[in-house]
Amino acid sequence: MIIVRLLGASRSGFLGQKFVLTLAACTLALATGVAPAAEETDREEGFAPLLVNAPAHWRGYAAEKWPESWEVVDGVLRRKGPGGDIMTKEKYADFDLRFDWKVAPGGNSGIMYRVSTGDDAPYYSGPEYQILDNAGHADGKSQLTSTGSLYALYPPTKDVSKPAGEWNSARIVIRKNRVQHYLNGELVVEAELGSDDWIKRVAKSKFASWEKFGKNAEGSLAFQDHGDEVWFRNIRVKRLTDDASDSATK
Repeated sequence: MIIVRLLGASRSGFLGQKFVLTLAACTLALATGVAPAAEETDREEGFAPLLVNAPAHWRGYAAEKWPESWEVVDGVLRRKGPGGDIMTKEKYADFDLRFDWKVAPGGNSGIMYRVSTGDDAPYYSGPEYQILDNAGHADGKSQLTSTGSLYALYPPTKDVSKPAGEWNSARIVIRKNRVQHYLNGELVVEAELGSDDWIKRVAKSKFASWEKFGKNAEGSLAFQDHGDEVWFRNIRVKRLTDDASDSATK
């Protein structure tokens, strides 16, 4: 039980607001196991959970049914064996996606966004938030392909990842082609789809000949089966609008 006693009318409003925000932060931390960044504490409203009745929200990339290689147990999505990528049935344009993840030692996975079907894999259309055991996987030797990077295009500004087997909190925000990657409360990547800088980087990368890469105005969210064991929890998403009060980047 928490008992709060506010003394002094002149300070009660301020202390009351502070208590409410602190209590909200503690509640979220207890529910997710990960304390949110301070600036995110009061902006958790309006998110849709994607692991409640998961088959209603997800399908395989190559098939419309729920893939048997993925399972949800006690609120945790797990890639348990080979079977391909999983993606949302809903499509998103501007959004705020938040989730926790962990990988097995040497593990590799990723989240792709604005993905469309019709290709051999979702990464032919969707840019990727890299998920990796930096210490145990070869891709961790290059910042361009390390955890939190916009894979092979934009490196993270810092490595704030946790070791294999430990939970990380992550966030992907897209608004009007502005992309932000967060890792454990830190903004680690910022880019603009279709900008001059984006076009130059893509032209020098393996994506140069991929016609649809990074060009969809909306698309599904795809979670990658890279052959390694990976876990996700607390997956929630919010569609963003032009309403200033809805801004995730203010």
